Amino acid sequence: MDKEKVSEFNEKAKNKIKTFLIEAKVPLILITILLLIDLILGIITRFMVGSMPDQNVIGRLSVDDKWAQVSVFYAQNQCIDENAIKKLEYDFKNKMVDEGGINEKKLNFSSCYSAQGSVGISYDKDKEPYKARAIGVGGEFFSFSPA
Repeated sequence: MDKEKVSEFNEKAKNKIKTFLIEAKVPLILITILLLIDLILGIITRFMVGSMPDQNVIGRLSVDDKWAQVSVFYAQNQCIDENAIKKLEYDFKNKMVDEGGINEKKLNFSSCYSAQGSVGISYDKDKEPYKARAIGVGGEFFSFSPA
């Protein structure tokens, strides 16, 4: 009698597993498709970023592989000025010395930055100024920009 209960339990378990797999087939297929799409888009993104000349500056500057490139991007609504960039460099340098064990004299920073904005241009005081888009650059921008 125990063998009958065990075999009946096994049969019910098999049926539940089959039912689950049949019902879960569509979500599993969707998950697989989404993972493949994520993988493909990740590869495309890495390729696009890797082909940007300004993100590969280190290849032009570093002859002896003792250089590193760090890119920092801020949201448009953050008011970042030159002092904020200098503070970031200072904090970064201190972290590298304190926690990275790197000699401070060997750390050398070259920074560049750019920002989009608008300027008002007018030639007549009585007329409304014309708004033009502008891109401002600073630091050692042309050392990095391949232009």
